[in-house]
Amino acid sequence: MQTKVLKNVKLNWAKLTGEPRLNYSEDGYEWSVDVVVDSDHRELLEAENIGDYFKEKNGETFFKYRRPSVYANGNPAKPVRVIDANGKAWDPEVALGNGTVADIQITMTEMKRGKNKGTFKPTILAVRVTDLVEYNPGGDDFGFAEVAETADIGDEWS
Repeated sequence: MQTKVLKNVKLNWAKLTGEPRLNYSEDGYEWSVDVVVDSDHRELLEAENIGDYFKEKNGETFFKYRRPSVYANGNPAKPVRVIDANGKAWDPEVALGNGTVADIQITMTEMKRGKNKGTFKPTILAVRVTDLVEYNPGGDDFGFAEVAETADIGDEWS
């Protein structure tokens, strides 16, 4: 299967830089990202017999990509190659925030078992960041700072 490039996709929840993070089931570590695709990208992937990988949320179509840090055979996996718009290696200390725009190089991997047996899933080989949205680790504090300053929360919180 030949590689393809999906241009100008949006990345959400990107955990592709630095060390792998604990996976959802908390039984291993992985690199992961949600790749938001437009209708042309989706059509291209569906022509490659993609399995049931697309999800819809907030009016966006995306697929989740995960790469475990250790293969099933016990060998360590390499992280997804991330580069800047000029082709230089990405600083692993710079996290990618939601909405970062990138070109991704993929190949299609045949699924050998499970509900998607006989179909293909996109495997990300490389990411070229074209428009970085800086990751904000503070995120939304849900207004807790305001509440603490303006309200008497009483002893039930101690």
